[in-house]
Amino acid sequence: MIQFGVTTQGQALLSVYDVLGREVARLVDGALEAGQHSVTLQARNLPSCVYIARLQVGRHVETLRITIAQ
Repeated sequence: MIQFGVTTQGQALLSVYDVLGREVARLVDGALEAGQHSVTLQARNLPSCVYIARLQVGRHVETLRITIAQ
């Protein structure tokens, strides 16, 4: 589960990328209200690896490193 906070309402995009920069999942793509949110990454079909989650809301961008070990 990925938890994140949004300080202002706006269009949001939360994607997960592999180490080669390929998008492997798009978890959020649309308007979000301000506040705390959580989404689930279905990792069953993803190989063990380090991934980067990238959240963009307006001009604000945050990244998070995710390690999947199966």
